[in-house]
Amino acid sequence: ATEVLPVSAEEQAAGALEAAAARDAARRGRLEEAARRCVAALARDPWNGAARAELSVLLRRIERAPGVRVPAPVTRAAAVLAFADELVEDPSLLTAYGRELSADDDVTLLIHAPAAHVEELGAALSRAVAEAGLDGDDAADLLLHPCEELADVLGAPLRAVYTRRRKPADVVTLPRVDDTTVRELRSLLGPAAREPAVAR
Repeated sequence: ATEVLPVSAEEQAAGALEAAAARDAARRGRLEEAARRCVAALARDPWNGAARAELSVLLRRIERAPGVRVPAPVTRAAAVLAFADELVEDPSLLTAYGRELSADDDVTLLIHAPAAHVEELGAALSRAVAEAGLDGDDAADLLLHPCEELADVLGAPLRAVYTRRRKPADVVTLPRVDDTTVRELRSLLGPAAREPAVAR
C-alpha cells in the first residue's frame, strides 16, 4: 500500500508536527481541535499509525463527553447479545444458533466487538458466519456492533446473553444461554421467535 500511495519525508515530518499538536490539544482538553489535527496529520501521511490510534481514542472521548448520547443499535423486535471474539474462536456457537433461529424470527443476534479491534474481528467473524452457513437470505439476523463500553448496547431490546462465559456485570440480570441450551431462547424471546414449521 505504501508503494501505491508513497509519502515523502517532508510529508511525514508535517504529519508528525500535526500529530504532536493534536496530542498537545488533547492534554489541554480541546478534544475537537485535537481530532481535527489528527485528521490533518493523516491527510499528510495516511500511514501515521500513531495519529490514527490517537484519532480513534479522541472520537471515543468525544462520544463520552457530557450531553453526547450514544445511539442504541438498531435491531429487530428482540435481541440476543453475543461476543465477536468468542464466536470467532468457536463458530459452532453460530451453527447451533442458526439451527434454532432463522430469518423468519423477529430477532437479532447483536454481536459486540471492542471498537479498537472491530476490523480484525469483523473479517474473522465474516469467515465464521460463512463457515456456520449463516450468510444466506434465510439465515438468522446478525448485527456486529462495535463499541468500547458494553453499556452502549443496553438501549437494544435485549432478552438474553448467548455465551459460554460468565456474564459481564452490565448484563448480569439477563438470562444466559449457550449452544447446549439454545432451545430455551424461544421461551425467552416470546412472540419474536416463531415456532419452526419443521424441526431444523
